[in-house]
Amino acid sequence: MNDMVIRSDVGELDRTTYLGSSDISAILGLSPWKTPADTWFEKMGQPKPIDADKEKLFRRGRRMEAVILDMLVEERGIELIAKGARYRDPEYPWMAAEIDAEAIIDGQHVNIECKSVHPMAAYKFGEEGTDEIDVGYAAQGSYGQMVTGRQRTLFAVLVGADNLSLYWLDRDEATIQGIRRKAIDFWHNHVLAKVPPAPIVIEDIYRLMRRDVDIIAEASREIVDAVAQYKAHRQMAKSYEEQADEIKFQIGKWLLGDGFDTMPTKKPKHVIVHGGEPIMSVSYQAQQRIDSEAVRKKHPTVAAECSKTNEFYRFDLPRKGSK
Repeated sequence: MNDMVIRSDVGELDRTTYLGSSDISAILGLSPWKTPADTWFEKMGQPKPIDADKEKLFRRGRRMEAVILDMLVEERGIELIAKGARYRDPEYPWMAAEIDAEAIIDGQHVNIECKSVHPMAAYKFGEEGTDEIDVGYAAQGSYGQMVTGRQRTLFAVLVGADNLSLYWLDRDEATIQGIRRKAIDFWHNHVLAKVPPAPIVIEDIYRLMRRDVDIIAEASREIVDAVAQYKAHRQMAKSYEEQADEIKFQIGKWLLGDGFDTMPTKKPKHVIVHGGEPIMSVSYQAQQRIDSEAVRKKHPTVAAECSKTNEFYRFDLPRKGSK
């Protein structure tokens, strides 16, 4: 083992005090789960709530990690020498990485990363035995190599329930130094300075606007034009919706034809065909919703216990005659 590597045996680390492997892919804009701004809020002690579906997905991934390691041992004959060890960078202790597993392969100490992948995402990986892996995972693997000082990472990727493929990521010093510079910049210029990074999606804008600061800004020419475009697109959207309703009316009227004077006895599904091929279906649907106003009146306690607040920003245009 590299003598310069510092192994952490302190248990679970406070995520506000370090940048981990999953953080680095977010900082680089490669994570499907969080943005650089999300990562900054985490380090400020304000993590974004994880919705139930994502939490379920993450739990499944953690459970599958043990399955993947068992498959490596039983099916591929790889003898593991460590699981779940945490390491800190010798120069910057706020850089830390948890390595899923480690092994000696061909006389070399290698990191092992376990990934469970939905079959629909299998296209992100190439031929087994190559380094053709998801770029976000590659960033995590390089970060782990940087922190541990290791030269190779074995990615054990389970697609679906039983299709295990192995990929190799060799250390690339130029890539690692680029990642290191990004991490140092993010930590010093954003985390320690308490300055958020630039937003990259609209949700970042909303979160950053929620800070206790009122913003009043004189518009540039570009922003005046952007507001005008926003107004025009809203009007177009309303016009398109009205046109779509009119077209639906015409289609429905044509479907009924002349002399339609019977009441339906079932919930039919109508199909419009052209050249024998369906081009549109019109089917009956019903949605049952809770009458929240009735619940509040009849069962105020239940309504209060089961209510939630949705926070969002509205982009409103001034009404005519208002100042």
